[in-house]
Amino acid sequence: MSAEHPTVKAAQESQQQIGRHVHEELANAARAVEVDLRLGNNRIAMLEEQLAAADGRLEKVAALRAPYAGLIADVKKRTELSERAQQRLADARASQATANSASLISRIDSPDTGACPVGPSRMVIVLTGLVGGVLAGVAWSC
Repeated sequence: MSAEHPTVKAAQESQQQIGRHVHEELANAARAVEVDLRLGNNRIAMLEEQLAAADGRLEKVAALRAPYAGLIADVKKRTELSERAQQRLADARASQATANSASLISRIDSPDTGACPVGPSRMVIVLTGLVGGVLAGVAWSC
């Protein structure tokens, strides 16, 4: 078949049409890929900003956590000291109560002298004083 044959011309025309159509499709596909690329880049930038913001928040939390950890350790230590002191106080009170109740001599009641106390009466004390005074006066005058 020659180049002037209508079938060859139709085939050449079809081939050119297919080439144009492929070029148009390639251009559309390239534009779509460029749009996807821009969207992907924008999304990457947005995600990197979010990551940076999250890293910043985590750093703030880490910076705040250190003093809190120190405070928690201090509270634990003071709680343990307080518990030990309370235990020692309870032991001391129990020892004191035991010592008070286990005494060999315990007070039963207040002393009672009774109606007739044992010892010299008032009259004997007065007479002894008078006799002592007279003897001292006689001894002084001699």
